[in-house]
Amino acid sequence: MPCTVCASKGLRDCVILAGIDGTEPARAFEAISARNGKRVIIENSKRLDWTRQFLNRSGRETKIIHLIKDPRNRWASLRRRKAADLDTCIKDWCTENQEILEFVSAAGVPAMAVAYDVVAADPEAELPALFEFFGSTFERRALKYWE
Repeated sequence: MPCTVCASKGLRDCVILAGIDGTEPARAFEAISARNGKRVIIENSKRLDWTRQFLNRSGRETKIIHLIKDPRNRWASLRRRKAADLDTCIKDWCTENQEILEFVSAAGVPAMAVAYDVVAADPEAELPALFEFFGSTFERRALKYWE
């Protein structure tokens, strides 16, 4: 299926990810870099087993931004999909974020944690620090990334 960016351009397949399923997982980021020519790749699975494969690989600088979402988002999602218990939901949210923070602390790479809701509430004030962190300069047109 096309990614949302490629689909918005009327493309049937994603120009970056089409056929990537045939790539060895350990080489996925290299394959993506070769296709898009970008120096920044964002991995947002929150799957630590996946992220561990790419830490400190030769030739690739790794930085981690842990984006923490408000737990009400998870609660609303769980309630839509199945019967859910609020206490369990919050406990799982806390456990997941604690595991990520411990992983980040032990990773030995530059890292920062940011709250999604804070960034979303005032992106012009919050995004410049994120851009600076990964070695880029914030431009207001980034707020209209689809253009």
